[in-house]
Amino acid sequence: MKIGFYPGLLRDVKLLSLYHAGRVHLESGGAIDEGTFSVGFIEVTSYCPGNCRGCYIPDRRDKQVIDPLLVDRFIDQLKPYGPTQFPIVGGEPFDEVAQDTTLGIIADHPNVFFSICTSGRDIDEGFADRIAQLDNLSVTLSIDGFERNNNMRRGRGAFGEFLIASKLLKQREVLITAYVTINKYNHQEVTDETFVDFLAENGVKVASFHRMFSGEGEINDREY
Repeated sequence: MKIGFYPGLLRDVKLLSLYHAGRVHLESGGAIDEGTFSVGFIEVTSYCPGNCRGCYIPDRRDKQVIDPLLVDRFIDQLKPYGPTQFPIVGGEPFDEVAQDTTLGIIADHPNVFFSICTSGRDIDEGFADRIAQLDNLSVTLSIDGFERNNNMRRGRGAFGEFLIASKLLKQREVLITAYVTINKYNHQEVTDETFVDFLAENGVKVASFHRMFSGEGEINDREY
């Protein structure tokens, strides 16, 4: 089946999955079959107030937020090709500049499952209540080890923010997953059974482990 929605969306929207979609489109000679995509990444904003060392997002001080109508178009046109979920990434999708847009997108597509990757810093009692009202999402909290290792990369207080966010979400029975970035300082700690048990105790049901991306932060991939 021929589809031609790439040029318009590439021009208007920063959606990470379009790179993969376009690559498959070209390699397949322009034909894409059902079941081609397992996920469709959506970047609601590149803005993030954090200063994680080695961050791979160069424009994270840009407070622009995506137009929800463009996201609707993206989801509707990609759904026939098999994605089982739409991860929402950033930037920080739960920052105050983007949180209404993020939750609005999820609410507008009740038959689509979303996972939101977040630091958790913006999750308080009230916002946790709003998240819990939606049953088609999981919240993926970034965590890179216990307090020392996590805060060394993500900044002072980040470990405490994880504890608060996971507690509030666990109390409301929100599905929690974890995104763990492995580097040369924390690889032994985060792969130890003690850390895995810690995640489980804090309500994490699934954890994914990833290598460090190169970035423009203070520490790059070789150093970290």
